[in-house]
Amino acid sequence: MSQTLVKKRLNAPSTADFPSITDSKVSVKYLGECTHELRGYVDAQNSFGAKIRSHYYVKVQNEKGTDTWKALDVQILE
Repeated sequence: MSQTLVKKRLNAPSTADFPSITDSKVSVKYLGECTHELRGYVDAQNSFGAKIRSHYYVKVQNEKGTDTWKALDVQILE
């Protein structure tokens, strides 16, 4: 879910490479009340075609008992 939200904000989403969830620079934290906080990075092309690494922060909430997620905050930090 977080990768989909991040891709929507990239200049070239089809070039996005995300690390594995087990990567030491990826963190997932449960905040309670079906809310999760994710921090990670993505390597993707910028508007000049250069591949750069951007860090991101995503906060999402699940509608309890469903597969529906709501984005509470999405930040791309370059």
